[in-house]
Amino acid sequence: MKKHYVYLGVVATVLAVIGCPLASNTPNTPNTPTTGMHMYIAGGVNYSTGGSGVGPSQAVYWKDGTINYLPLNFGYSWGWADYIAQDKSGNIYVLGQQGGSGTGPQLWGYWRNGAFTTLADFNTYPFINELGLAVDTNGNVWALAFAGSDNNHAVPYYWKNSGSPTQPPNATNLTGIAADASGNVYMTGMTGGTAYLASTGFSSNWTPTVWKNGITATPLSTTLSGTGYSYGFVSSPVIDASGNLYACGSVFTAGGVPVYWKAAAGNLASNSATSFSVAGYPVSTYTYWVVYGTAVDNSGNVDAQANVSTTGAPPLANGFYSNTSSPPASLIYWRGGAPGALPLGTDTSWFSFWGATDSSGNYFVTGAIATDAGAAATNGQGIPVYWKNGGTAVQLPMGTNGGTPNTFGKAQGIMFGQ
Repeated sequence: MKKHYVYLGVVATVLAVIGCPLASNTPNTPNTPTTGMHMYIAGGVNYSTGGSGVGPSQAVYWKDGTINYLPLNFGYSWGWADYIAQDKSGNIYVLGQQGGSGTGPQLWGYWRNGAFTTLADFNTYPFINELGLAVDTNGNVWALAFAGSDNNHAVPYYWKNSGSPTQPPNATNLTGIAADASGNVYMTGMTGGTAYLASTGFSSNWTPTVWKNGITATPLSTTLSGTGYSYGFVSSPVIDASGNLYACGSVFTAGGVPVYWKAAAGNLASNSATSFSVAGYPVSTYTYWVVYGTAVDNSGNVDAQANVSTTGAPPLANGFYSNTSSPPASLIYWRGGAPGALPLGTDTSWFSFWGATDSSGNYFVTGAIATDAGAAATNGQGIPVYWKNGGTAVQLPMGTNGGTPNTFGKAQGIMFGQ
């Protein structure tokens, strides 16, 4: 059995490639965005073989809702995909893993238009969790991952093309990467504190940080409306058309406040934190905020998503949160204003991964939904979906594997492009 782990900072999303029952509600079917752009989503699918047994997972990406299978190499039997990017020539890059019965160790790397480039193998690093992917304007491919002997001894690294892994100065976490129009890349993460052990929650010594090109570190302000907070979490940077950098996250003392940071183009030191609206979710009651999926529309509105709860970190079941756990979690989003709940239908558990805005200002969130926390805890899979502007979850097609219909999956990285 293959287990695949992805951590967004402390957002532990354990993707065990096994199945769970079909979600009880029937989400909408995919639709092509009416924006002149194409929607790309990376992820994985698989099927049940009865009981708790499953078939091999398939690494896929969806283009405007149509499933595309990524090829396996060396006789391997399974694959999984997490992040997706595009260069200025329209080439598609997908970050993921492949392994199983084959001629070598499990591999981590990226597909470029279907051709796989290995960045690391699991003999060298028995534990690898991918954290982000970007292609700069010069065509360099940048990938982020935790890598090490196990989840307690992993180091946050970046790879540039197929070079050696490099740890940004003093980084204890990496949580995302974005490229600007001048060939620079910006990595978000934290310095200080401990690494990304989800069971310990947020580290009280974390300083949210941005690294330019993996070298120069700039701390992000934890002062909000004149009040200084003790520590913070930052994730999912994006660059707008003017070159300004945005990232979202949380700042904490006793409880948390959801925020986003903005730094003017070419001046990371200018960064300042702004609170998201918490209408309906007062921070005096909702103290735990895991905010990610930053996106910025053409009007400068900042969108994001969050998993929130009232009395500390809710339990995770193979990456799934539940609104029936203790404490219960809630899945919310912002689209240019007050937060709203992302609908789950009759399902009670979810996995949410990333967010993106199309050229018309619509905000999309990717993930999966499951019938209950028990199913997610046992099987770690749901139905791959995305939400558009807070509407009903849209189910993505899962295709077939050797003639057998796939019944489970997750939708992960998302982008809009050529």
